[in-house]
Amino acid sequence: MSRVWFLLFLLLISKCDEVWSSYAGSASSIINPSKVKQVSWKPRAFVYEGFLTDLECDHLISIAKSELKRSAVADNLSGESTLSDVRTSSGMFISKNKDPIVSGIEDKISSWTFLPKENGEDIQVLRYEHGQKYDPHYDYFTDKVNIVRGGHRIATVLMYLTNVTKGGETVFPSAEESPRRRASETNIDLSECAKKGIAVKPRRGDALLFFSLLTNATPDTSSLHAGCPVIEGEKWSATKWIHVDSFDKTVGDGGDCSDRHDLHLVSTTGFRFQLLLHHSNAVALSISVLPPSQSPHFKWKNSVLILLPVKSLVRFKCVCKSWLSLISDSHFSLSHFEQTATRTERLVFFEPSAPEVRSIDVNAPLYDDSASAVLNLNFLPPKPYDVRIRGSCRGFVLLECCQSLWLWNPSTGVHKQLSSSPTMPNKDPMLLTFLFGFGYDSSTDDYLVVKVLRMAFSCVSGNRVEILSLRANAWKEIEGIHFSYLNCFNDMKVGLLFNGALHWVVSRYDLGKNVIVVFDLRKRSFSEIPLPREFDWDFNTCDLVVLGKIPRLCVVGCCSPAELWVMEEYKDPSSWTKTIVVSVDDIPTKYFSPICSTKCNDIVGIDGSTGLVKCSDKGQVQEHRYWSSSYRSEVAVYKETLVTLLSQRRFCFSPYTLQGFLDGQFLQLQQLQDENNPDFVVEVVSLFFEDSERLLNDLTFALEQKSIDFKKVDAHVHQLKGSSSSIGAQRVKNCCIAFRNFCEEQNIDACLSCLQQVKQEYCHVKNKLETMIRLEQQIVAAGGSIPMMEFSF
Repeated sequence: MSRVWFLLFLLLISKCDEVWSSYAGSASSIINPSKVKQVSWKPRAFVYEGFLTDLECDHLISIAKSELKRSAVADNLSGESTLSDVRTSSGMFISKNKDPIVSGIEDKISSWTFLPKENGEDIQVLRYEHGQKYDPHYDYFTDKVNIVRGGHRIATVLMYLTNVTKGGETVFPSAEESPRRRASETNIDLSECAKKGIAVKPRRGDALLFFSLLTNATPDTSSLHAGCPVIEGEKWSATKWIHVDSFDKTVGDGGDCSDRHDLHLVSTTGFRFQLLLHHSNAVALSISVLPPSQSPHFKWKNSVLILLPVKSLVRFKCVCKSWLSLISDSHFSLSHFEQTATRTERLVFFEPSAPEVRSIDVNAPLYDDSASAVLNLNFLPPKPYDVRIRGSCRGFVLLECCQSLWLWNPSTGVHKQLSSSPTMPNKDPMLLTFLFGFGYDSSTDDYLVVKVLRMAFSCVSGNRVEILSLRANAWKEIEGIHFSYLNCFNDMKVGLLFNGALHWVVSRYDLGKNVIVVFDLRKRSFSEIPLPREFDWDFNTCDLVVLGKIPRLCVVGCCSPAELWVMEEYKDPSSWTKTIVVSVDDIPTKYFSPICSTKCNDIVGIDGSTGLVKCSDKGQVQEHRYWSSSYRSEVAVYKETLVTLLSQRRFCFSPYTLQGFLDGQFLQLQQLQDENNPDFVVEVVSLFFEDSERLLNDLTFALEQKSIDFKKVDAHVHQLKGSSSSIGAQRVKNCCIAFRNFCEEQNIDACLSCLQQVKQEYCHVKNKLETMIRLEQQIVAAGGSIPMMEFSF
């Protein structure tokens, strides 16, 4: 009998081990980025709501309760642990592999922070009783003793194990907080200590992550923080300090990352990116070395790199040859640009004859000098020649100097002088350019420069429209264009790019009214948009701008006061709405012309001279900064991008654009195409289009019937699945697989939903394939050749 009980006991133990192991192994899978809330950007601080379960909180407390000792602090000079009134809590450390639950928490911390487990110290559990606190301090070290093991502390994860009735908050007294957030998130329950800065209230299960080092690996002084005194209740917390390197590894005296043997490390161990993702935004970044067995796969590395901002990628080109090759690849740069989350809008700002050119972060305060960088235009002719901005598009800025045009990427410094117009002013001084524009035709993947000219002192004769195609590197005149527009003879209007068209506010001299003239870059045609009836401004004192998280065309009267009108529906004159009136009394020039909006919906504009102005979305002027005493400035908005002109000229069709839509079957089709069958791929794709549209129409009809024949529906879906598989349209195929499952269940709502999804995926792949085929045909017609595409599947 005792033997039976013994066997049952062993069975019970094994089952417990399985449960605990399963628990530990699944810890990382429960990470939910949507629960992460940003607390501050200076320092970088984030709260994960419900990071620990009640079981995990109770488990850590139960381990620590019997082993608590008075907490110590590190001496600033010797680095040794000493008792101090600065820190009055009690605590103890729990080893990383204490048990499966602790190990699971360690895994979860590593998964959230993307920092290796070996870089962390053991978890320290702390108890704060009434009146106990931790005065303001830094988690990075100022002595040389503590940085020997793992270098500086880069990040801290502070987990709250209990609720605290009052007090016990973690406060950052030096953190920067916008007035918008402070006004909307004031908490009357905070203690007086917590009101001295940005504070996080302890809530059971929540975790606070903040970084003690800046992204350049130097100490962040704004990470100063404190544990406020507990006023009511008891506070239990668990702290995880994470270093820049393995905590079990001894590093140099400097405590920072060393450049010694970098190439060796890259080739033998690889690098790991650590990203903290808040929804779709990368909000933290660091690098550490991984052992060879964990060196990231190229595809994984590419998927991470593509999320990073341009500034970081430019720096990472220096890491090793493989990174330089990847980041410099034209396909990668185009794919990176298509990732809207990585785009950062900035202003390029300078005086026409001044030597200094600035790139300014529009989301930062205007007086924050750290948010601007000095650029140079050394490739242009030397001063005193004036430089003018003639447009901005997809990260490129079009400049005019000495009657020559230059295309410039402020993010990378890449530049190119463009071909001269056949009607330069020195060739025909009677011809004046009065409308200028720069844009992009997505249907041909071509950048276009547009000039509208007319004879001097004439409003009705000599109109001429010229277009420079960067793909063809040639100017072309559009015949038969005659229109009745004018502006000041000495004021060339620069077009606003929006919705694939250029827009200018001009005067219809024949009708005596102002209008918006639109040039469609794809159709190469002009049209008009009427201004609001109540908009009574001279065309020389009004401007066009695109504003809002959902971009909309706006017109603004720039002075006394400035009125902003928004077109809610593009090209629908009845949708004009006056949204903002900006009082210009606080602006010395009494002038405000918007340029762009920030992430917080504030509006940045110019004051008509050399000043920048920022106002709220309610029209209240918040900041005004002069940059010089000159009478005017040149300014344009650009998006940071790695794209180069060379990559655009060589561009056939980005495999990253098709990747995810097509699988290896499409490559096999390309390989079957040869000189005897030059149109093989086009023919197969055309058949796919015909079959798909027929089957989608049949499915729509079948599902509209009162009595649905699910067998017939399933047959149509099966045919569509086979047709999409024949060309490798994997997303359409995957939708069809789910569609057939719902047919088997006879789930009408789910089938209708699948039908819409299939139609959407079909339209996506059709548009991409049609664009690819059109571009390839243009390249062949120009005498070029089509390289074989390569995908990573």
